[in-house]
Amino acid sequence: MNIKIQFSFLFTFALLIFGLLGPLSAQDKFDPNRPPEVFEMEMGETKNVHRSGNLIFSGQFSPADIESMKLLGIQRVITLRNVGEVDFDEPKVVEDAKLEFHRVPFATEASLTDDVFSKVRDLLRDDSQKTLLHCGSANRVGGVWLTYRVLDQGADISTALTEARKIGLKAPFIERKAMDYIRRQKAAALLAPSDPKGNADVTFVKATHTGDDKWTFEVTANHPDVGWSDFMDGWDVVLPDGKKILLAPKDKFTRVLAHPHVNQQPVTRTQANIPIPPGTKTVTVRAHDLADGYGGKVIKLKLDEAEGVGFKVVR
Repeated sequence: MNIKIQFSFLFTFALLIFGLLGPLSAQDKFDPNRPPEVFEMEMGETKNVHRSGNLIFSGQFSPADIESMKLLGIQRVITLRNVGEVDFDEPKVVEDAKLEFHRVPFATEASLTDDVFSKVRDLLRDDSQKTLLHCGSANRVGGVWLTYRVLDQGADISTALTEARKIGLKAPFIERKAMDYIRRQKAAALLAPSDPKGNADVTFVKATHTGDDKWTFEVTANHPDVGWSDFMDGWDVVLPDGKKILLAPKDKFTRVLAHPHVNQQPVTRTQANIPIPPGTKTVTVRAHDLADGYGGKVIKLKLDEAEGVGFKVVR
């Protein structure tokens, strides 16, 4: 066996072992709760290949790379490219190799919608299969994966952004839309707790602009107060980024309700001098109860409209 054949055999054997077992860094061994690291690797002639846990990222592969993909243990392929962007029938090549194929395409700013981010995240949450996520150069891959890295794997935004750029993210519009999606998803999560048991419902809000970016809110809310052990103890005005407005650092809510209102429901209370940053288009009002927290009905106000479902705005 000559040296070239020996090298080819050893390289193929190494790919097989890598694909079946995968490398474990010291971090993966001793801190399994942290997101798996991102590192470069090879996959046939495919350009810009990286790996993180059971997920492999890359630019466009060719039919000749399928064998390397199978040796790496890849079971599923997700492309972000549109039909017609490649010069071969990718679904057929992938499925003929007995691999699962998914397409979640986008190419322009207009086509990169929340639905694209959400569909890819849904697919990546199933990490039981080794998956290849690819586009043409890994530019699109880095941006879409960024949202999964932060929202589903819990990575901090600064680290995740550096990793996404390492993977291939370059287009400013992709980075901008990914960051905006992350911000809005985090804000929504704050308004919808993962285990919402609260039953303090906001039923009507009147917001009056009093000048100098100050507002007075008159909020009507309902809760079956039973006494000091379980009563509605406050309500909040929440900005689009999920931050609740507090008039003083010691305050727990925008408006505190200091005692139970048994048999006095619904309760209407007013709070003046609420600062809302200029340019803010919407705010959300939510109520809190002592026993179960948030989770009841909320009202979203559009501050540039005179009225809407459950609210009135006076300027």
